[in-house]
Amino acid sequence: MRVNNEVTNLNYSVWDYILRIASIAGFSFLCFIIFQNKSTPLSSFIWSSIAFLFITVFSTIILFKNTKWVWFFVLAYVFKILIGILHYLYFIDPNYFQTGIYSPVNPEYAAVYDYIINSAHDKLTHGILYFRYHPGGVTHQEILSFISIPFMFFGDYAMTIAPINAFSSLLISMNVILLSRFKFQYSSKSVKPIALLTAYFPMTLISSLLYRDIVGLALMSVGLILVLFSKRPITQYVMLIIACYLFYLQRTVYPLILLMAFIINAVINRNYKSKGWNLFYKVATVIVSIVVVSFVFAYANIEAYHDLAARGLDFNIILFPIRMIVGLIGPFPWAQFLLYETIPAVAYQLQDYLQGALNITIFVAIIFNWRKYFKKGSLNLLNLTGVWLIITGIMTPYMHMTYIAKGFMFLIPILFAQIRLSEFRKRYLYSFLAILFLNIIVVVFFDELGLSRLWR
Repeated sequence: MRVNNEVTNLNYSVWDYILRIASIAGFSFLCFIIFQNKSTPLSSFIWSSIAFLFITVFSTIILFKNTKWVWFFVLAYVFKILIGILHYLYFIDPNYFQTGIYSPVNPEYAAVYDYIINSAHDKLTHGILYFRYHPGGVTHQEILSFISIPFMFFGDYAMTIAPINAFSSLLISMNVILLSRFKFQYSSKSVKPIALLTAYFPMTLISSLLYRDIVGLALMSVGLILVLFSKRPITQYVMLIIACYLFYLQRTVYPLILLMAFIINAVINRNYKSKGWNLFYKVATVIVSIVVVSFVFAYANIEAYHDLAARGLDFNIILFPIRMIVGLIGPFPWAQFLLYETIPAVAYQLQDYLQGALNITIFVAIIFNWRKYFKKGSLNLLNLTGVWLIITGIMTPYMHMTYIAKGFMFLIPILFAQIRLSEFRKRYLYSFLAILFLNIIVVVFFDELGLSRLWR
């Protein structure tokens, strides 16, 4: 697949970006009105997919201010739509387009679907901005309320999530490309593999999975751009608060991860000619971060933070290397997939297997070339956030591939700053084959070792 190596030389500021994101939001609402269709499951899926295809094209043009990347993202969008619906029809429910009934892979997904549909109905009655919290219901209802907006226009059909996820995953890719090109000044040659890997990131391939994580990661990438594109300290502090909220929508503890990365980045990278100003900025950064933490604690679920602290205290550092290896590989052994007829959720592990090989590839590449990756000036808010996401994902008692994979999305730019795409492909193939061989050994000789119990 050919990707144009050149990107228009935009002088991006945070206000430019906010204006363009607002334009995308307005255009999306217009597309929902024009293409809305609730008549049948098939027509709903077709028209919702067309709506988000137009939104993808518009977003590409408005964010890059040219048409050079349009076909790249259109092909990625169509690929993910096809993968999502074909996977769902083959592994989950071949009769979906006849019945329109959602077949949840477990009770958790059923609860998510019920909340999204109920939220869409509430918005139809009270307005698109209406939000009602349901005590004792599913977690992170704010982001599910946001996801429910397209369902207002395309009916109570679960597969509307496929175009939502496909577009959101490509918005992540666009944001990472923008940061790589206009913030970190990566060359056009480096941008090409960054675009390929972020657009076809394994955890975003099967678009039909009804969960919030891809939309949440897209909002997190928006938050990072708001902070990184801010040039004045006062503007950056304001955007940091907004970014913390966007991170909070995905997981309650994520604002703390962003704040830790922000403080570390400020301490190691910000340097003014005046020692006085240098000290003032770093002290101010710590103080502002403490204020933001207090704000987050006041308006978020404090119990979740206490729970995180308790987990950290109970964590056995001796077992960390083992948990890290298992966490990077993901659900293991891969033979679990064969149980999809009785446990439908494992059908989605196909993308986890690809993601595990990618995690190992990136980890090994960074470890073996650590002098290149950890030299002065190479660490920044983007990859520091990625590292913290990976660490906290591994430390979570019940590891989940998406928790860890999110961090690797933000490490892709630094990866290709030091490695060629051809070398990466070779290492990925070796990693995949090595894990496949390990699967054969474990399944044949060790009766699976019970490693899958570490995952949920």
